Amino acid sequence: KNTNWENGVRVPFMVAVPWMPQTAGTRTDHFAELVDVMPTLAELAGIPTPSTKLGDRLDPVEGVSLVPALDGSEVVKTAAFSQYPRKPKDLDVPWQNNGIDHSDPSKFEYMGYSVRVDEWRYTEWYPWNGETLEANWTSIYASELYDWRGSDNTNMDYDLFENTNLANSRGCEVVLLELKALLRRQFKPRGL
Repeated sequence: KNTNWENGVRVPFMVAVPWMPQTAGTRTDHFAELVDVMPTLAELAGIPTPSTKLGDRLDPVEGVSLVPALDGSEVVKTAAFSQYPRKPKDLDVPWQNNGIDHSDPSKFEYMGYSVRVDEWRYTEWYPWNGETLEANWTSIYASELYDWRGSDNTNMDYDLFENTNLANSRGCEVVLLELKALLRRQFKPRGL
């Protein structure tokens, strides 16, 4: 993964479940995220979804079980989320040679938070605080909105859909507000 765009966040997710023969060879366009692998496998194995220990408390792992979507009958997720850091060498072409060192988050300059729904991808970029390792949610650096309405999700020529940033375009205000709210519910710390 080297971007918040479709070519970096779309990965195949294949599951073979011998006791669910009706799913053999089926394909779905439902959203899935890599964080959904653990809850899905836990449900298929008949065990509780594991928790992670954070300090003195146990938190469930992120993600949801995709078992209801395996036969394509139920939509489990209506959105997928991603985040990716940037430290561009040249702000005029931030997508080229960004020079990021992923092993040291204190050196990130920006963090991009992205949401993908059926017809749109929306990304917000925030300045990154290398000391607290958090985004500065009060100061948005840039935003991107891409229109996927012409895609049937089988056309993998992502350049057709993520070349024109519509974030500042007239006529996109309603969808922009909806996606902003969805993105912030997922990522923004409470109280900000």
